[in-house]
Amino acid sequence: MEKYVDIKSPFTGGKVKEISTVEVHEFRKERLSVHVRYYVCEDTGERFTTTEQDELLFNELYSQYRVNHGIPFPEEIKGIRLHYGLNYQQINKILGFGVNQYAQYEKGQMPSESNGKLLSAAMNRQFMLHLLEDSRAEFDETEYTKVYQSILASEVKPENEAQKRLIYRDIRRSVYNGFGQMNVEKVSEMVKFFIFKEGSLFPTKLNKEMFYADFLHYKLHGQSINGLQYQAIQYGPVPVHYDTVYDNIDGISKEDRGGARHGKHPFELQFMRHKRI
Repeated sequence: MEKYVDIKSPFTGGKVKEISTVEVHEFRKERLSVHVRYYVCEDTGERFTTTEQDELLFNELYSQYRVNHGIPFPEEIKGIRLHYGLNYQQINKILGFGVNQYAQYEKGQMPSESNGKLLSAAMNRQFMLHLLEDSRAEFDETEYTKVYQSILASEVKPENEAQKRLIYRDIRRSVYNGFGQMNVEKVSEMVKFFIFKEGSLFPTKLNKEMFYADFLHYKLHGQSINGLQYQAIQYGPVPVHYDTVYDNIDGISKEDRGGARHGKHPFELQFMRHKRI
């Protein structure tokens, strides 16, 4: 797709077109198809980009590579450390990383494939305890005991996992959900934001607002907001299992408006009156 934009060419001061297309780029000796945006000077045909356009390209390249090789995303890597209650020095010792290595991974640096698989395995508490035992010589006895107890005490709340499964089912990160993280809190906050903005919403309109917000974020940044996957139906785009999504968001309710008798939506979503949001 191409369109004229309201900027001047840095080469001639003439007209400029913005091009949106799919190209094949090489990353770590792999060829990956990614969405790209760039500008073309109409007078010279020269191509140029902005920092934002370059970030979009690299974000999608990195996302595809991470998915293809089972490498966690930066927010997941940070989540591992926080989940176990460890500081950078402690987790670097356990995993055998360099002094600043884990912090760099949290900031977006791409791990090697082997380190990426190690990070994925570290999400398992029992595996982390084995790694801690193997690195026991790196700690004095007091710190070792403290780290051991911190890892041992960590656990995923069962109710959160159940809610996550209900909303996402078996969806995984991919181009089909904009490589977004499966994050129940973000889904909940988006739903509540749109309902609060409107006062109340029919599900059909909420579905569209959710989709366009995720789509725009992906278009600008190469990653969706909440990791939901969408599908097209007669009334427009909807999250996959959208009824399950809204049924499992705390703090909202369905209010029957009797619209079904007139061929309209039978209910709209509202905040629950007895809760403060």
